[in-house]
Amino acid sequence: MKNNFEHIDWDNFVGYYSGSFAEEEKQKFESWLKENAKHQYLYDSFVHVFKNKKSFQNAQKIDVELALNKIKGTEKLPKVFRLKQIWQVAASILLVIGLSLIVRQWVRNSDHIVVETKEKERIVKILEDGSEITMNENSKIWYARKFDKNRSVKLEGEAYFKIAHDSLVPFIVNMNNNYVKVLGTEFNIDNYNKQGSTIVTVTDGTVEFGTNMKSGMRPVILNKGEECRLNKNTMHYSILEKPYSNQAAWKTKHLIFKNTLLVDLAEEIEKVYFIHISVDDKIKNRKVSAIYHNQTLEGIFQILESTLDVQINTLNTNSYEIVMK
Repeated sequence: MKNNFEHIDWDNFVGYYSGSFAEEEKQKFESWLKENAKHQYLYDSFVHVFKNKKSFQNAQKIDVELALNKIKGTEKLPKVFRLKQIWQVAASILLVIGLSLIVRQWVRNSDHIVVETKEKERIVKILEDGSEITMNENSKIWYARKFDKNRSVKLEGEAYFKIAHDSLVPFIVNMNNNYVKVLGTEFNIDNYNKQGSTIVTVTDGTVEFGTNMKSGMRPVILNKGEECRLNKNTMHYSILEKPYSNQAAWKTKHLIFKNTLLVDLAEEIEKVYFIHISVDDKIKNRKVSAIYHNQTLEGIFQILESTLDVQINTLNTNSYEIVMK
């Protein structure tokens, strides 16, 4: 299949990646990325080539400099490049030897999909096998439009999975060096890059949680109601059985509190409803035991006011305060 990149303006890639775009240009480029999964995949792979130029050259065993000279008709390239020049090198590599290994897969199979959520945005995706993925904010997934011999996705961030049962083909979620393998179940994975742990919470069925690294945790089996927290640095993990965990509450709207400080309760509610709550220092250490299932935010506030004898004021849109009456 012939690679057609003539219509691509690589300077836009440079401007977006370097952060030099004005807000209007940035939004326009992001719209272009979202209008077609191939655009996002091309950009991600272009960044990959740029960041891994040396290793990519070695892996392909191609004289990149010679290829560049053939295309650009230039003399020997200088050793030091400005950002834009390096990007032109990466672009030329793409034109001569095609895309990186990842993009080459995209060229062969245009059914690869990338989905990304922004801050305070949640998206539900239905896969080809009927499995459902609910993505939390600031998350990203990669998956095939049509599964062939395997069912697998890659995750960055957080997502809730409701997997269609298939006894012959397991469903695998890859996360950097770790994975979760299931046949058909429901579970939540919290794998944001900014935090030092990966948290897997099983709400129904059974999952296998392990690592792709040669030295690391052994695969563990988690059942309904269990939660595993893996330290990404030490690869040590702990399993909680029937924890009072609100890890998946952002999706299930099922909140459980047992002797929880009011200030911590407010923090959990913030995550679920995308709001901000400030708590008066005089009452922030009050303890709360309660269960809220599919309650509206207004309903939770009414219960708190009546049981704790507090007052909840609206400061502005999505911002509240809890004070003493």
